[in-house]
Amino acid sequence: MILTVTLNAALDITHHVDRLRPHAAHRVHGVAARAGGKGVNVSRVLHALGHPTLVTGLAGGGTGAAVRRELHRAGIPEELVPVVGETRRTVAVVDASTGDTTTLLEPGPVVLPEEWSLFREAFGALLARATVVVLSGSLPPGLPDDAYAVLVRAARARGVPALLDTSGPALLAALPACPTLVKPNADELAETASHFEASRRRTTPPPGSGLPPGSVLAPAFQPPPEPGRPAAAGQASGGVAASGGDPASGREASGGVAASGGDAAPARNPDSGRDPASGGDPDSGGVADSGRDPDSGGVADSGGVAAPGRDPASARDPASARDPASARDPASARDPASARDPAMGGDAASGRDPASGRDPTSARDPAPGRDPAPAPDPGSPHRAALPAAEALLSAGAGAVVASLGAEGMLAVTVEGAWLARPPERLRGNPTGAGDAAVAALALGLAARDPWPVRLAEAVALSAAAVAAPLAGSFAPDVHHRLRHLVDVAPLPRTPGDTACPS
Repeated sequence: MILTVTLNAALDITHHVDRLRPHAAHRVHGVAARAGGKGVNVSRVLHALGHPTLVTGLAGGGTGAAVRRELHRAGIPEELVPVVGETRRTVAVVDASTGDTTTLLEPGPVVLPEEWSLFREAFGALLARATVVVLSGSLPPGLPDDAYAVLVRAARARGVPALLDTSGPALLAALPACPTLVKPNADELAETASHFEASRRRTTPPPGSGLPPGSVLAPAFQPPPEPGRPAAAGQASGGVAASGGDPASGREASGGVAASGGDAAPARNPDSGRDPASGGDPDSGGVADSGRDPDSGGVADSGGVAAPGRDPASARDPASARDPASARDPASARDPASARDPAMGGDAASGRDPASGRDPTSARDPAPGRDPAPAPDPGSPHRAALPAAEALLSAGAGAVVASLGAEGMLAVTVEGAWLARPPERLRGNPTGAGDAAVAALALGLAARDPWPVRLAEAVALSAAAVAAPLAGSFAPDVHHRLRHLVDVAPLPRTPGDTACPS
């Protein structure tokens, strides 16, 4: 059984109008209400695929009761823990004339300390029945930033792999707890990399500071003034070097941390976890062409979203940055040894899956009449994402799978790195595509499939979600057609270690 955790569940309400106009009244010609939240969407996909799953999390008030009723009608088992506060609602307004979706996100209930304690108890009991646990979405108000870190540690103590899909402070706080797999999208990956880089700059002694190489500075450190010159206003007077204390100079021997403190973690946005079922997955933003995330301004998670646009990490236009000489040659870039694990029953020489006879790393021709996905080029998002994913691996993640929009998915693990790309670009609603990918990755984690097989399934299921109207849904025909066509290629990388034990 795959256990999904949705700490900030929602009742997703979707309105359809002919045309959305500011400052005007609108007649709604279609309404849908559905239990939502990223973990709930993952369980919907797993349930549709016929795999046992259980929804847990927090729910309260009349809206929480409506979430439970809808899950029961859908046949999805749940053991949500009650809270006093009212479960949030998310409202999506779909403009039929453009296909765009406007979303309104409530923050969620304030969770009390005793409610958090009760949930941790319930979670510990449910772990005894779980083969994999999926932790998805934002944290509601009242929960600490390290809430997911607490749950990851509990899962590791029980020997249950933990897949984490969140962002911001909640992701950063959870990395030292060693989640088995983290799944950011391109913008979340770039945001995390920026945090690591800013931390590095704040703690590296500047030239001329007089400190020995390798010293680690507190964030408030400034180099001492030159002899005969007064200290600048606000200059720290007790900078701390990792090399130890020096009473004469005023440096404190505290192991490298200044008493003056440092920067606080940015405030968590409780609204950022989940868009409504028909237009508000934070991985997608409900806009098929741009795939922008309304909570982060980012790129959709979908492996099959059309028109990737500009790469936010490098501001390069993939259409104009093509370098034919450096394009990947699928025939020559294969690593047969990494395509299939012989221990799993595969053929290491051929990389073929004995169950399907499919070579997961082989490129296939797209269906006639469809646009093939272009080969990656030097300006492709995966080139900027690779070092950022390496940083997450070094910080504690067991593996990193990043959604790169139309570019597909990037996996960075201790065994190696792979890029999985859809064979064609699909236009549609990318809402929930990231959650569909998480469902596939959770199944691959439970089955211990080789990474190329996991990625091919994740990209195919993500693309199939683009062809479906609501989050938690996917088009089965698209899924079955694409799963044998996804191109999975190894990327040059020296295998390394994660910061956590396996």
